[in-house]
Amino acid sequence: FTVMMSRCTADDATRLAEKLRALVAVWSFPNVGTVTLSFGVAELGTQETLDAWLKRVDDALYAAKEAGRDRVCLAAT
Repeated sequence: FTVMMSRCTADDATRLAEKLRALVAVWSFPNVGTVTLSFGVAELGTQETLDAWLKRVDDALYAAKEAGRDRVCLAAT
């Protein structure tokens, strides 16, 4: 899933992603059990293309997964 938020800083998005991650982590889903979420977060740069931005978000997501999953990773600028 991709969540794009206007008028939102990377810090705001990171806090929201962490809140969502924590809320899902304590929930038990029928027939599944516990579920974890990993997030990549990036703020769109002023001269950045949409493709470059989405690539940074995707790289951050995979960094979160490689670091053990169930975490939020902020993309490098």
